[in-house]
Amino acid sequence: MILKVCGLNDVENIRTVEGMKGVTHTGFIFVQNSPRNALSLIEIPEKREGVKRVGVFMNPEVKEVILCAKRFHLDIVQLHGDEAPELCSEISAFAEVWKAIGIASADDFAKIDQYLPFCTAFVLDKKTPLGGGSGEQYNWQLLSNYQFHIPFLLSGGIAATDAARLAALKHNKCVGYDINSRFEVSPGIKDARAINLFIEQLEQNK
Repeated sequence: MILKVCGLNDVENIRTVEGMKGVTHTGFIFVQNSPRNALSLIEIPEKREGVKRVGVFMNPEVKEVILCAKRFHLDIVQLHGDEAPELCSEISAFAEVWKAIGIASADDFAKIDQYLPFCTAFVLDKKTPLGGGSGEQYNWQLLSNYQFHIPFLLSGGIAATDAARLAALKHNKCVGYDINSRFEVSPGIKDARAINLFIEQLEQNK
């Protein structure tokens, strides 16, 4: 199972989270107006073996993605805006691409088709007017409309208390969870105890 802890922007906190058993991916947000923007980091800690890093962008220039990928040792590029399939195609030539899809109704799954050739996973988040994450949940029963061959991660307002509900979903294409603001001490600083509790509860609800 993939567990992505997203929105990190503190050096020591990055080291702590990447050292946690059960954390498979860490996420770094490269959006200027985000309180979790990682571009302000002066020091980039060495990546722990076995953990993959994901860079989160909204409608970026390709050169921006390339620079951040090199500096932060990114393994995956997550596109969280209204990017055209052509941009996904261009980035997929040098990096693995995940595309975030905003979900509010069954109709929102139709837009996935155009991205299928270029993505290795989709991140299904709550739909917002301007794109990007909201830290809020949507109706997870809508996931029954996901009928594509590429796997997805569930995102959007997941909290430590949601482990039992997540286990009950049992969608065969859901390969993991993307957590962020509900596991924070402050924006960009994650609560290791809350993450550990969540991991333990996921194990107990298997």
